[in-house]
Amino acid sequence: MQGGFLAFVIVTHMEYVLVVVLIAVIVAKIRNEGKENTTNNELKLKYAYTKKRFIMTKAENEFYHALQSAVGTHYMIYPQAHLDLFLEHKVKGQSWRSALSSIQRKSVDFLICNRDYYSPLVAIELDDASHNTPERMERDAKVDAICQTASMPLVRVKWQSKYDSNELLAKLSPYLT
Repeated sequence: MQGGFLAFVIVTHMEYVLVVVLIAVIVAKIRNEGKENTTNNELKLKYAYTKKRFIMTKAENEFYHALQSAVGTHYMIYPQAHLDLFLEHKVKGQSWRSALSSIQRKSVDFLICNRDYYSPLVAIELDDASHNTPERMERDAKVDAICQTASMPLVRVKWQSKYDSNELLAKLSPYLT
């Protein structure tokens, strides 16, 4: 009688294990089918996006060409450079997440780097009329302070209808080493 009972327990246990394995296989298959049928275009996004027509304003574009003429091909010019591209936020003794958050949504109009190692040399802000609003003045003061603390030169250039490449080069040359 004991052998029969033991056989019954083993069979019952195996059936239980088989049912659990079968359920796990079915659940995995259902999850994988959902993933296989979802393409990037079918993902449900929380927000909608469209491609910008331009990444620079007309004034920034005109200044970029003058800047390019001034510094030539010896340097790389990056428009709309976010501060976290060229400033290190992981500084000993501070919360790197908070430090990153503080600079993450801020940018400068242009960043000039050397061509050899892409080392940041000087940041440039093109100050047009929008920089006269109180909110923008506060933001500019923060960016100035952040760059100064990081020993990152930041040159502010007043918007003009035309730029002299020699004047630009003279203003930037102390930083172009």
